[in-house]
Amino acid sequence: MTVRNFCLALLFGLAVVACGGNGGSAATVGSGSAVTSSAAADATPIQAGVDYTQLADFSGYDNWVCDNATILDPNSGAVLTPDVSISENPGALQRSVSSNSIPDHRVGDFPNVGNPNEIDEVSVNYDVVMRVATEDPAKASVNPAQLVGISVGGILFDPNTAEVYNNDRSSGWNYEALTIGASSNGSLAGAIGYLGTDCNNAHVQPNGKYHYHGMPEELVSNLLEAAGNNLADPDMVMVGYAADGYPMYARYGYTNPLDPTSGALAM
Repeated sequence: MTVRNFCLALLFGLAVVACGGNGGSAATVGSGSAVTSSAAADATPIQAGVDYTQLADFSGYDNWVCDNATILDPNSGAVLTPDVSISENPGALQRSVSSNSIPDHRVGDFPNVGNPNEIDEVSVNYDVVMRVATEDPAKASVNPAQLVGISVGGILFDPNTAEVYNNDRSSGWNYEALTIGASSNGSLAGAIGYLGTDCNNAHVQPNGKYHYHGMPEELVSNLLEAAGNNLADPDMVMVGYAADGYPMYARYGYTNPLDPTSGALAM
């Protein structure tokens, strides 16, 4: 999620489809000043006192609310349950995370106006470096897809998008999935600032794979609860493993990074 992509999403018209580059019809908006005026008229207003640390406020969309505790197979209607395993091979300094890509927390509605795909089982396996005190700090995992990491629940952290500026794949500019500016006009949803993400800042690829583009709110809440904490008295939470093997923590950090007794605050 770069500043460059973020600014483009705010300033220019975009032609977008479902994340992954297919599975939905593209909606094209004009360019230049026409887009600026249209976006200004339709964008969700930035309000004083609203926490925009999630990058976007899509709460006006029904599917943003994560109220689905059960995920059904899109073909058979059977209940899909998470299946994740984490194994370690100290000799090879390798940790493997395998899963069926079904999240172990509540999700929003899929498909929806900004994302036409249904959640389905997708088998994945990711290998990352196991970090030890004596190793070469430059050692890295093979990461050709530039993926950020994998959650402890087996869900991918994948901030990249397939949608490109002006529907021109040769432009070199990709759309930012979590930009402020969700369209209040339903006919423009999916064209200006909204790719159907839910409260976990996640949505679904055309093959059914649920993945995070930002803070996985329900995962953080569940991990806090499992550790005996709550949002009123949070602690640091390890949510997964980065592509380079280091642990990923969200959304809290210690007030004094060198003192774990100093109390946690939202980062």
